[in-house]
This record gives sequence, C-alpha cells and structure tokens, in this order.
Amino acid sequence: MPAQTLRLERIQPENTDGVYLNEDLIFTFSRPVDLSTVTSEAFRVVAPDGREARGRWRVDGRMVRFQPSPVLSTDLSDGGYHPGTAYQVRIIGFPQLDGIRAVGGAPLESSFAWGFRTVGVADRSGGFVFDDATPGAGDMLRLLALEGPDRSFRGLSSLGPPVRPAEASTSGRVRVGTRDSLFLVCREPLDPSTLFDDDFALHGNGQMIDVHTRFRANHDVGESPLGEICAVIEVIPHRMLARGLYQLRLDPDIRLQDFGGNPIWRPWGVSLGQQIDVAEESSVEGRGDLFFSFLQDDRFSPIAVPHADGTAHWRSDGRVRIRYPAEAGSGADGPVQLGPVEERPDVNATHLGLDARCQLSAGRGLRVIRAQGRIDIGGELVREGSYGDLPLPTGLGEDLSDLNLDLSSWLGRIRDQDEDWTILIAGGDLVVTGTIRVDTPLLLVAGGRLRIQGEVQARAQELWLLGGGGGLRLQSQASVASLVLNPPKSNRLRVPLRYAAVSSPVPNVGRVARWLSAQSGGQMRAGSWRVRYLPAQNPLLFESAVDDPRLLDGMGPIRVLVELDVWPGPAWDPPFVDFVRLTWDEDAVGEGN
Repeated sequence: MPAQTLRLERIQPENTDGVYLNEDLIFTFSRPVDLSTVTSEAFRVVAPDGREARGRWRVDGRMVRFQPSPVLSTDLSDGGYHPGTAYQVRIIGFPQLDGIRAVGGAPLESSFAWGFRTVGVADRSGGFVFDDATPGAGDMLRLLALEGPDRSFRGLSSLGPPVRPAEASTSGRVRVGTRDSLFLVCREPLDPSTLFDDDFALHGNGQMIDVHTRFRANHDVGESPLGEICAVIEVIPHRMLARGLYQLRLDPDIRLQDFGGNPIWRPWGVSLGQQIDVAEESSVEGRGDLFFSFLQDDRFSPIAVPHADGTAHWRSDGRVRIRYPAEAGSGADGPVQLGPVEERPDVNATHLGLDARCQLSAGRGLRVIRAQGRIDIGGELVREGSYGDLPLPTGLGEDLSDLNLDLSSWLGRIRDQDEDWTILIAGGDLVVTGTIRVDTPLLLVAGGRLRIQGEVQARAQELWLLGGGGGLRLQSQASVASLVLNPPKSNRLRVPLRYAAVSSPVPNVGRVARWLSAQSGGQMRAGSWRVRYLPAQNPLLFESAVDDPRLLDGMGPIRVLVELDVWPGPAWDPPFVDFVRLTWDEDAVGEGN
C-alpha cells in the first residue's frame, strides 16, 4: 500500500435506519478529495435489485456529498431514493486504479461498503418522510407571472437564477393564453403526496373549471436552480379557457403541506388573490377542448395495437401504465414456437407462439407456459390424461375466487402441493385464435389483455381468467380469479417490450375543421413513452400515426395512441403517461366534444 493514503473518517447520517427521501449522504475524508475521481464507478448507491439511487455528487474539500434527486410524484416513488428500500454505498479504493483519490493523488486506503435504509411511506403515522430544513410555519403559494411567447415550464426554466418570489406577482393580474398552464411557486419544498387536483379549481365567466396539478420542481432550500423558488406546481385546466378574468381558488381544507407537515399559507382565504387575465389568442370561434386525466376508462378502446407486445393499463387511476406480472418468467428459453410435443413442465419464453398442434407432456402435476411478452395460440394446445375424475384440493378450484392471495403466492402453494393445473401467463397480451383443450383446471393470465377469439375447454367449471379482457365464447364457462397480479421486484426482461393503448374517437360528437394543439405528460423512468395520433377511420391505419394532430388536417376525428417501452435493466421502474390535452376548431355545424 502507498505510504500516503486517503482515509474515510465519518459518514452522515449516523442513523442508517429511516433515511429521509431528501436526505444527503455526507462522507468526510482525511484530506481534500480530487473532484475528477468522484465518478459513478467509484461511488455507487445501489438497492438489492440493482436499482441505483439517482442524484448528484458534490465535492467540497474533504467532504463528498450525495444529493438525491427531488421527489415529484404523489406516490413518492420517483425521487433519488425509493421509499422503504435498503441501499448499499460502495466506495472504490486501493488497489483498484479507478478509485477515490485525494488532491495530489493519494488513493483511498481500501474499498469500503456501507448500508442504509430509507423511510417507508406505506404508513405515514409513524413520522415524517422528508427532512425539513425550515421547521415552523409553512410558506405561501404564489402565481408566477411568465412573460413572453413561451409561458411553459421551459420558459420558467430558461429564466435561470435568481428567480425571486417578488416576480410571482402578489397583486394585480397574471396574464396567460387560452391554452397556457398556470404555475404556482413556493419558497419551501412541498410534500407531493399532499397535492390533490380537487383542492384547486379555476373560477371565472360564471363557471368552475377542473384542473390537473403536478410538480415540475421541488428542490431543497438553498439548492434550487431557480433561486429562492423551491417548489413549482403546474396547473393544467381540463379545457381551453375562454377570454376573461379568472381566479384560482383553493379548497378551504386544502391538504398541501411542506416537508414538516405544516400547511401552506392562505392569506387570501380560498383565493390566491391575483386575477388571471386570459387573453384570446385567435379570432377563430367555436374551439373544442378535451382533457384526458385517465381517471376514467370511458375513453379507452380495447382495439389491439398490432406492433405492441401488450395492451397498456388504462383503468381509472390517473395514469396509463404497464401492468406486468412477476410470474411472466425469466425468458431463459428465448423466443419459443411450440412443436408437436412439449415435454418441459415450465416454459420460460420471451415471446411464444403456436401455429399447429402441440400436446403437453402426459403425467400429473403443474404445467406452466410463460412468456415475458405476447403469447399467440393460433393452433391447438392439448393436455389429455386421467385428470377429470380427480377431486380438487380444499382451498383451490371452487374456492379460488375467495383467496386473498397474489399470483406468486398462489403458484407457490399449488406447486408445493403438486396439483394438476395448466397455466398460461403472458407479460403482454394472451391471444387465442385457435384452440386450448385440457382435462385439468386452467388459468389464463395476461399482464396486457386476454384476447380469446377461439375455443377454450377445461375441466368443467374450472376455467379461470386473470387480467383484463376475455372472449364472448368464455362468458358462460369462465370465472374471474380474484388473485392479485403482483408486479416484479426486479427487472428480469431479456428483450425490450412495448405496451400500447388507443382511445375511442375524439371528438365523439361534432366535427373538426382544424386541429390546434396537443399536450401530454408522463415520466420516462426505466423506459420511454410517447403519445401519437391517427385518423379515426375503419380500418385503423396505425402506420399513419403522427406526433402532432395538426398533421392530420382534414381528417376529422382522431384516436390517441399511447405507447410505453420498458427495457431490460437492473431495476423495474416502467414509464407512464398521466395526461393528454387536445384542442381544435369546430366545424360550423359542430357541437363540441
């Protein structure tokens, strides 16, 4: 070992159980640290599933500080740390050449590992989940007045430091366009789990307009690139505003709080005080407007998207997301095309198809066919044997709908008991255009959607479905399994997967003369998302989808296409889309949406 070395002398926080979601990690060394050696390879903060904490490293003399990325989502899951998660910090030192070094070149005396666990959020009654740097009363919300042609969050970001609260006009009017968002700012970071859309509403022109809210920034005090502004909340009206004066009103019992549980100030009662002056941006009358908040599924169409592995989950929770079952398997068998006989009791494919006839191996016990992506049964899948006269064990079969279990736990139970079940599990869609005929109980599972157009036969009264969709021929014989479709704890994907969902025609009444604008929002995470648009004609031409509906002028109504891609990687953290907003000019005979 070199005569002169760098030593790690202190780590903060000292309490490693219950680290706050915004708490810095501080490592104090014996000598000033060379900034160029503090790399993502030399310093790593990693969860057991391989997920790396997100944030930035800063060096100040002898101290190296990790600052986690801000939390923006209401479920608190998108910050630098994941809640209720154990992390290990790995610091590389001597004898590795790419480890931490002091100014002058002295290496860290040896590699080092240290662990901590973040605070959980499932039960908030036990205490706080954020470190509040400014204990005491909370600060007030202000409307930010953005001037110029770009009144978007991009325009706010371009202001750069120092953006001071004085610019968030405390009197007079805030001028916005008919399709602009509003921005609320606060000099303290705020708890995203206390932000609720129904605590806010726009009032003006004799009407109340619902809004969608989301955090766009939420920095700790003293760390914000926007100067004294720490929190930025975007307020998106559910429809285009007409010309006139409005006020943004707050529910008297608004739940928004700072990191210390202190409520925001409301010096003007239920109003933020400023008048909002909406200026008309066009002389064209008769505009239509539609806001998809994904809190209802009445705009969802079950039409299959040809290029997708599975159907995205659009079911009344405010997001279009990926629903992927943990039991979709390892994908270790790669792409599988079933042959005349399948001897394996447990097939783990990336994608799986059947075009002819396949006989599952004879014998007792469990047979599972899984694919991480899509399963297509276009031929005949058969399992025949002397199973029909055997009684089902207590707690399965007829009682399956009464079990309060997740799919993984239930599978473990029947595997331990070596029961005669046949189970197909698709991470994407499970499509049956051919025939499935088995003498055992049968469970069909899809993370995407069950699309059964062919024949499915199982032991009498023992056909079970888990996942959205089904098929007309199944209605009289199939039962819905009330098992929980539990998600994976880690990312086991072998290949990228794409999930997609398409809307019903927009608008559903009236006629479109010209599309004006489209906005959408979501989070990338360990994958990507995009929203595209296609003519609402029959048949649908998905190859005609475009990124901007204005490219479809003269096409009339359209459909919204949401696409989510998730990739192999160390962590399971799929993307989602949380809103789409469309505006258009109506035909003279139109009636709106």
